[in-house]
Amino acid sequence: MRKFIWIIALVAAGLGTYLISCNGGSDQPATPEPPKQQPVAQSKHSAAFNESVSKAMADYAQLQETLVNWDSASVKASAAQLQASLKGIAFSELQKDTAIYQTAASYGEMFDGDLTAMQAAPNLTEARRSFHSLSQNLYDLLRVIRYDASAIYLQECPMAFGKDEDEPGVWLSNTSAVRNPYMGLRHPRYGKTMLECGGPKDSLQFAPNK
Repeated sequence: MRKFIWIIALVAAGLGTYLISCNGGSDQPATPEPPKQQPVAQSKHSAAFNESVSKAMADYAQLQETLVNWDSASVKASAAQLQASLKGIAFSELQKDTAIYQTAASYGEMFDGDLTAMQAAPNLTEARRSFHSLSQNLYDLLRVIRYDASAIYLQECPMAFGKDEDEPGVWLSNTSAVRNPYMGLRHPRYGKTMLECGGPKDSLQFAPNK
């Protein structure tokens, strides 16, 4: 009987030693390892470059809004402001790639022509034709330089210059929501009912994942 009790005591002692070793000799739960820090997504362009493009895009959005509101008095001033901000883009940063730099420089001349024409336009219809050209040129430039500070959507209105849908108009947006600068809020035939006419035709998704 004593021998039996002694054997049980040895087994219990061994089990206790095993449990202590498994728990690291502590009653406290094991502390989980902190998650590994993920690398921050980086733009391929400098902050100064992205800032200068973002400023131009903000001025572009303001010009677009003057067309949405049929505000002919503000179109010329907004076009002049955008013209200045486009000239202020730090394209010199692109000189390390000669082909891209020369292409960007050629688009600069196109922007100047489009915006000069907008300021000289005799009416909003002609101003919108120049805005359409400007928008397509600006989108093509952003695609060439792989602008990655935000997503860019190329929106299209199929009846921008008539109901026959053979002369569409495009514009740019940083969202897929539609706010049509060709139909706008005060269209002489449709009023504001066609403000959301159209939708995304294409998009640039070069922005790095956050």
